[in-house]
Amino acid sequence: MTAIRGGSATLGNGSSGHPNASIASRAARDTDAALARVRKMWNRTLAKRLSTLSRYWIAYMIDWFRRRYLDLLCSIYIYNEHRGYTAIERVLEAVRARAPDDLALIAAIEKHRADERKHYDMFRRWFELRGVMPFAVDRACGHIDRFVEIMFRSTIDRLDTHAVIARDDLFERLCRVIALTERRGYRQVEILLRHPIVCRDKRLVKIFRVIEKDEPSHWAPYEGWLSEHGKREPRWWERGIDTFIHSELLFVKLPLLFLTPRLARRTGWADQRETAEPSARASQLAVMN
Repeated sequence: MTAIRGGSATLGNGSSGHPNASIASRAARDTDAALARVRKMWNRTLAKRLSTLSRYWIAYMIDWFRRRYLDLLCSIYIYNEHRGYTAIERVLEAVRARAPDDLALIAAIEKHRADERKHYDMFRRWFELRGVMPFAVDRACGHIDRFVEIMFRSTIDRLDTHAVIARDDLFERLCRVIALTERRGYRQVEILLRHPIVCRDKRLVKIFRVIEKDEPSHWAPYEGWLSEHGKREPRWWERGIDTFIHSELLFVKLPLLFLTPRLARRTGWADQRETAEPSARASQLAVMN
């Protein structure tokens, strides 16, 4: 009886009395270990793939952001350059009629007009090389448009340039508007030439270097006329309007345009009905090549 009880005790001691159970237990542990290794390898592979995908996605979004920003920036610039030289053409015509003997002033305005046209051509070539058209921005993004509308309560297109030139007080006001606009443009170009996104585009840097070089001669004739005729310099409120227009464009309109989905592009060039001057085209090609 004792032997039987001892044997029973031995048989009731779990797996040690059952070799098959012990083998099954080890097999289960090995299976669990193998599954754990598979899961670890899978998680490692998945993490690696997700990391690669995230890097590609981040790189894509950065590139998209950069292209979007430059397209918008240059769309605003090309609009303002076209608006600038077409408006100055009217000023030049009126100055020639009012003061045909003031050859120095006429020559300075002629240079201003030619430079603005050259800048427009350079931005047009920049877009052509990218294979896209500028975004269809309007006078809401035009610095000179907004300034003239506030100061003269009229759009540039409806402004009677001859009437403005005929009156010293109105021409004086126009000279201050143009001079402030050109000085603002110069300061903005200096900022853009330090901008990390702009600096990555060598062609665009060349364009802004040309503008930086040309700009000081653009406000000189208008400030010169004011000085020669004993007219006052811009007051604080005129400078305030200039700052407001720039801030409105930079902090309100540009972000709104950036976030607007499916922003329309132009279907044709603003100057397509005009004849480009050979000198302007030659300068544009020299800069862009």
